Amino acid sequence: MKPDVSAFERGLAWRLHALAEQDRLHVWIAPDVRSYRQCSAELSFLLRDKPERLWMFPPWEILPYDRVSPHHGIVGERFHTLHRLLNDPQPCGVLLTALPAWLQRIAPRATVQAHVWQLQCGEHLEPEKMKSKLVQAGMLPTDRVLTPGEFALRGGLLDIWPASEPSPLRIDFFGDEIESIRRFDPETQRSSEYLDDFHTMPAREVILDDEGRKRFVAAFRKRFPHLRKHPMLTSVQAGRPHPGIESLLPLAYAGTERLVDYLPTTCRVLASPNIADAQLQFAEQIRAQFEMVRSAAEPTLSPQELYAIDTPIHAEALPACRIDAPPALDPEASRPVAELLRTIKEHIDQGWRIRLIAHGPGQQERMLEMLAPLGVEVARLDSLNQDMDTALASVLGEMDQGLSLPDQRLMLLTGRELLGQKLPRRRRGSRLLRTDAFSSLTELSSGDFVVHEDHGVGRYRGLETMADGEELADFLKIEYEGGACIYVPVEDIHRIHRYAGEDEPSLNRLGSDKWKRTRERAKRDVLAMAHELIETEARRKQSHRPPYLPDTKLLAQYEEFAARFPFEETDDQVAAIDAIMDDLSRPAPMDRVICGDVGFGKTEVAMRAAFIVAASGRQVAVLAPTTVLANQHYTSFCDRFASTGMRIEIISRLQGKRQAENIAKDLADERIHILIGTHRLLSDTFAFADLGLVIVDEEQRFGVKHKQKLKSLHAHVDMLTLTATPIPRTLHQTLSGLRSVSIISTPPAEREAIRTMVSTFDPKLANEAIRRELYRGGQVYYVHNHVKSIGRIAARLREDIPEAEIGIAHGQMSPTELDRQMMAFYEGRLHILVCTTIIESGLDVPNANTLIVERADLLGLAQLHQIRGRVGRSHRQAFAYLFTPDPRVMTPDARERLQAIAEHTELGAGFLLARQDMEIRGAGNLLGKEQSGKIEDIGLDLYMEMLTEAIAEARGEPLPRRWDVDLRPGLNAILPPDYIPQAGERLALYRRLARVADDEQADALLDEMHDRFGRPPEEARGCIDLARLRWRAQRLCIRAIHAHGTELRIHFTEDSPIEPAALLQRVQREPHRFRLTPAGQLSLLSPADHARDRLKACIAFLDELLKDDRS
Repeated sequence: MKPDVSAFERGLAWRLHALAEQDRLHVWIAPDVRSYRQCSAELSFLLRDKPERLWMFPPWEILPYDRVSPHHGIVGERFHTLHRLLNDPQPCGVLLTALPAWLQRIAPRATVQAHVWQLQCGEHLEPEKMKSKLVQAGMLPTDRVLTPGEFALRGGLLDIWPASEPSPLRIDFFGDEIESIRRFDPETQRSSEYLDDFHTMPAREVILDDEGRKRFVAAFRKRFPHLRKHPMLTSVQAGRPHPGIESLLPLAYAGTERLVDYLPTTCRVLASPNIADAQLQFAEQIRAQFEMVRSAAEPTLSPQELYAIDTPIHAEALPACRIDAPPALDPEASRPVAELLRTIKEHIDQGWRIRLIAHGPGQQERMLEMLAPLGVEVARLDSLNQDMDTALASVLGEMDQGLSLPDQRLMLLTGRELLGQKLPRRRRGSRLLRTDAFSSLTELSSGDFVVHEDHGVGRYRGLETMADGEELADFLKIEYEGGACIYVPVEDIHRIHRYAGEDEPSLNRLGSDKWKRTRERAKRDVLAMAHELIETEARRKQSHRPPYLPDTKLLAQYEEFAARFPFEETDDQVAAIDAIMDDLSRPAPMDRVICGDVGFGKTEVAMRAAFIVAASGRQVAVLAPTTVLANQHYTSFCDRFASTGMRIEIISRLQGKRQAENIAKDLADERIHILIGTHRLLSDTFAFADLGLVIVDEEQRFGVKHKQKLKSLHAHVDMLTLTATPIPRTLHQTLSGLRSVSIISTPPAEREAIRTMVSTFDPKLANEAIRRELYRGGQVYYVHNHVKSIGRIAARLREDIPEAEIGIAHGQMSPTELDRQMMAFYEGRLHILVCTTIIESGLDVPNANTLIVERADLLGLAQLHQIRGRVGRSHRQAFAYLFTPDPRVMTPDARERLQAIAEHTELGAGFLLARQDMEIRGAGNLLGKEQSGKIEDIGLDLYMEMLTEAIAEARGEPLPRRWDVDLRPGLNAILPPDYIPQAGERLALYRRLARVADDEQADALLDEMHDRFGRPPEEARGCIDLARLRWRAQRLCIRAIHAHGTELRIHFTEDSPIEPAALLQRVQREPHRFRLTPAGQLSLLSPADHARDRLKACIAFLDELLKDDRS
């Protein structure tokens, strides 16, 4: 049996942090990636006051010979450390690395010096040269910076997100001088903190400058003369880094070096005594990997060229230090909490200092509640070294297990000792951009479908600047059936909605009544549905049941149950749990929908509700659409409720007649607290003695008969529906107060981004990916979406990979056989599941972390995203291989889809757009299937607007009138393309300008434009002035304001609050300023020569009218 070289030693980080105080550099070589991660998290906490004493050189976190590139953040951190080592004359502290990184051959010192550079205010640098340098360093030019490793150059502004920075930076140039450097928020794109300087890091470790490109191409051709058309070579020749190019890193440099070459001679290298065993294991792994991937069709370097696997590691052991295990909660003790508290109190009385280390605010509160009986004041500290004399204190930080240090009379206690909780694994920082795909036209591209309120579905053909009389104005060009086009002025952009519905809707014909009829029919249906929603809500509020008001004992039991959740709840989970607790405390039965992706923590939220109801003496039913999902829920509930004394049973078609009869009897006798099952649970056989809560997973997947049975339960019991199909946030807001919806959109902390590779089909690459996953003990989804040939694919895989157990799953199998195959995969008895897209909304299998999809070009973007979501459900790095035919035979749309899915591995704006058709599905699920057709007809965006108005009308609320004002003030008011190059950004700003409702909003928009795009030109300032004029004209019910020479003619409507008599008196009083035209229009006379000054005079006049109206 191999020795366990990755076991994390108690107190290791504490001993290393003590060495960091010395005036020399110590290197610690962790035996593998996991122990490196644990040690880096704990050292970051222990050295929070002295971050400069911690140096980190992380491993890549990808297996050798993977054809994917390491994460930008890891590359940035490595370059940052190498640059510090080269430029710090006396480095001191602790440098943490891992065995793979220690043995790895890396870029030489000259390359690091040349490509890590400092930028500071006042420095002179040509933006275009900077752009070229960033591209060579592997950074990606984009229109909008959303993730590390990207940059965007817009005129005199450069947005850049260096891999080593926590947030992106905005550099403002004045000519070629750096005028300012600011951080900005990628979500809002607004800047904040000012910096004097920063260092920019390469995003890749293969630097393709002119010299590097030439050297790589020459070495590649020499080593692999038979691969002259390989994609990696052609990409490098074009100056583009290819995914996985790092596996050929030595070809780009005259010579490589290692981390040891960067270290000072005074450095002390430390490692665990079994580091030699770890090196042997790593060498064995990388050689096995090499044998697996080497083939004539792929460029591959030997293990010795990439790692110094045969070079002995000369390292010392850590200095000895006494560290004991602290007292901990003993579940076997008769009174475990009381005994632990007594031990802690004894230590405090003996002069010990106790520090509670909580991994988050939730755990910290639970720790403080537990220690409250001690009656000792607990100080809350920002760091461990703060206020060292306090007897009992709490601090937020990461430690896996506590320590007892007798020599220092110091004890560190974590959730493991106090609450029996393990430390949750943290994900590398990635943020969810809460951009609403439907309320923004930012991502609208030429050719996309849009809906005009008056003309229907058309195709957007771009933004065009045209002369409108003497003015320049921007127009949206929209094409309809037969090639007919309309040009919509940007001030009417509120009439345009992004079409979100079927992939290829039919275009409407201009002048036809068909669109008018479609819209009127949709409006009638939406109004009827709004009335039904309101009536259902009223009926539900009339129904009553005793509220769940937990007493002190039940509350303590619930707190104990919640404390056993081994992870830190996400903010969304906390909000959902709080909402459910509030629902249960009211006399009306709960009817709440919990919406969130599989694995985002919906089940835990449901378990909290189930615990409260079951502990209060009532029964809980959990309904799942398939036997496999019911089994998964049963396993999860049994594990989670293990020590509660509650009895949990399952009923599906796998239970025999006698077993089902016993369950039915015990259910009626109240001996079962929670019953989990498929629709079989709804049969008359199973009569609950006192049913209190029904939890329904994926209600839309049940048949009409079962839904009717559920509906009959609605009025009497609490209902909690779980759905993995996303619901648009706009719908959530619209239905506020009608259906209770909680959205869980925050991924769990340990989730890693899925590495995605798009490639022409290569059976050798597919086999290599499968073997690599099997090598690390994982499982594989193999998607082949043709039932007729799926058996042949499985047979080929059995021949190529005989050591694997392979199963098949598709929709034409009998339900029993499908359940059997899915269950075998879920339980790990199958290594590979060859399947159709039936897995799109399937199981949560944390051990399945490789996905292979054949003919990915035939799948939609949202479908690809959903299928890819089957993997990456644990702390392990997941891989998705999307295979296609030759790019030349694919449609342009398919190529774009695959590029989008490959680029958007993180949760960002592109991710939300990829989910559009799933959100439509989610809207249909929540509102009823019959509504899905209406959404398809008119698009989700317009549907949402109509629904909002219908609900307001059904409630008897007045609908706000929207005035369209025709403004032609003789002013060039456009956002010029040389100021804002991205048409989508201009569209989004035009929409926001059209919605300005007061001067405060106008000022904020002007500030934002200045911040994001630089000083606004005269035409852009004209847009702001036009917005100020528009909101005033709308309030006064003015139809139009037109320029005629130096006059501005104002057309009032009959609805205007201005009294005609008062207006006539004003004209008679000030004839030098006003006159009335024969058509009854008011002309505002202005001596100003400039149109903008005349517009400002008009704004001042409208302010007078508004003031008169208020008085």
